[in-house]
Amino acid sequence: MRAVPLLAIAAALGLAAPATSAVGSGRAAGAARVEAARDDPATLEALLSDQGAGEGARARALLALGRAWPTPLPGSARLRLRNLLADPASPVRRAAVRLVRERKERPLEREVLKLVAEDPDPGVRAEALDAVEPWTRPTHLYFLEAALGSDDPGVRARAVRNLGRLAARDLRPELRGRIRQWVAGGDPRVRAAALRTLAAWGELTDAALVGVLSDPDAPEFLVLAAVEVAQGRRSADLAEALTGALEGATSLRVAWASFEWLRENAPTEQRVYPALARILDGETRTNRALETFARHLESAGYRVEHGKVGWRV
Repeated sequence: MRAVPLLAIAAALGLAAPATSAVGSGRAAGAARVEAARDDPATLEALLSDQGAGEGARARALLALGRAWPTPLPGSARLRLRNLLADPASPVRRAAVRLVRERKERPLEREVLKLVAEDPDPGVRAEALDAVEPWTRPTHLYFLEAALGSDDPGVRARAVRNLGRLAARDLRPELRGRIRQWVAGGDPRVRAAALRTLAAWGELTDAALVGVLSDPDAPEFLVLAAVEVAQGRRSADLAEALTGALEGATSLRVAWASFEWLRENAPTEQRVYPALARILDGETRTNRALETFARHLESAGYRVEHGKVGWRV
């Protein structure tokens, strides 16, 4: 299954407010201490061991220290990392898990799996699921099923994603049934993960895809996930749903992904042209997607102009 060639479109930036509170100032001071000691392992170790330094500062110190450890990891460093996976501070546990992932420390796999199932902080559980994803095998099922019961959608979505690395035959039928149900509704992150997992198992139906593509409340990333897994599939129902997605697109990413699928799989669909004309007319940006739309319209006899004020069709 190949990924959809999506065009990167500039998004609005959310600017964080200056840290004016005492908490914000403390965090900034902690970050400054870590940055000043970045090349000084002894100072970083002291900061990590200082329970009064603040959880965020300790976590940053651990990341800086761990990324400087030699490869392969010495036994003493691995033992230190194992102990930090049980640190009382969740930011420190999360940093320790991240180092396990970055350094591919599979000897600590079991400890990280316990965090997947048991950690009280959903951020740590999500990080742990990311860390063990490349190593997923049937022995992970107990921990993944525990994560599926989390109240946090991000944890559930990652657990569903990890299940996609297993063969469908490794799962109980009722568990596979839950994944199919999650495609139809619920948190969009879980729905997107369920789409990809069912596609990996070869159990995703066109009807499920059409349901997502036709959902007026589906966010952009969920629609894009549906178009991605629709690659290599061809049916009249999918063509109808993707034509509708193009006609109603308010996002250039969705318009581009839908157009690419239709151009390859339903090249005679005539409703593509007025949909592209609506998107292009009055648009002031210039990029590869819009230029492709213009050429496609011109090939069908549309008059397309591009000037200082933008596109006119």
